[in-house]
Amino acid sequence: MNLHDLPLRHAPFMTEFSTPDVSSWTSLLAALSAGEKLEGQSPNACPGRIAACRLVGGGIAALSTCEPQSMKYRANVDSPTRDEDISVVTVLRGKGSVQLEHDAFSFETGDVIFRRARTPAAATLDEQSHLLGLRIPASRLFGSAAYPIDKIVSICSARNTPSIRAFTQYAEIWLAMASSTPTRSRFFAEQALISLLTSVYLEASESSSKAARSHEQASTAAWGRLLNALQIRLCDPELSADSLASTARMSKRYMHRLFEKHGLRYGEFLLQRRLEHARDELEDPRLASLKIGDIAYRAGFNDAGHFSRTFRKCFHVSPGVFRAGLALEG
Repeated sequence: MNLHDLPLRHAPFMTEFSTPDVSSWTSLLAALSAGEKLEGQSPNACPGRIAACRLVGGGIAALSTCEPQSMKYRANVDSPTRDEDISVVTVLRGKGSVQLEHDAFSFETGDVIFRRARTPAAATLDEQSHLLGLRIPASRLFGSAAYPIDKIVSICSARNTPSIRAFTQYAEIWLAMASSTPTRSRFFAEQALISLLTSVYLEASESSSKAARSHEQASTAAWGRLLNALQIRLCDPELSADSLASTARMSKRYMHRLFEKHGLRYGEFLLQRRLEHARDELEDPRLASLKIGDIAYRAGFNDAGHFSRTFRKCFHVSPGVFRAGLALEG
């Protein structure tokens, strides 16, 4: 089944479809999504009911009542459908969760979910949900603004913002218009819906950008705090991941995530910093009277032999030869 096989009328007239089982349900959703493959799982024999129509100005609208279920979307590489379409789902009633690209969101009544067409996604409905789905060209969503397609991100817009309230209220009005809307005004009534939707996206995108900037600033501050804590306790032979995280005022899990973000590992980074500290002390003529073992202990090593082996591996020379070479140079 594909989109061209469906007997769809133009908005606001919806065509109702029979979906008596999971197979027919997923086939219909895949056809309406035009260019995507869909896998679905549901404990219910009949996962839901759906009615759909073609939008007058281009695109597809679908109104569905869905039972609890899980769905996965992925691109159908054989489909000629353009990637510039945007998939939008408005949660008129219900709740669940969705995985969009690299982010996961929980959603409830009033949320609006945006997704670039043919990007992988997975959704779970926790209860019976009433959804309004729209699939529209990006050019229609942004009009003359010429918003770059590569700048469009998958996002879940939070409920109860001014734009969301205006859009959801008008969406219900638009759905109720049906045959009472004069033919010549249908396009403009539909375009008003799209314009409100654009406002919702831009508002959510700005909010998401601010949140991302705030998160990045917090991450940068935490990294600086962590490096400072490491410097303070660098020479403590009893230092552990738990105690370092406590000193830096963060959880151990978050500490490891910060190291990973910078392409580092806690144990390797600590060892490298201690070896560099020991090298600096071996170079210090004021500490020339200290034995190699003392230098090792001052750098946080409990075992002089282990220190010598790791020093040689790192700097390709033993600590003793390194210090002797400096003495000869002096």
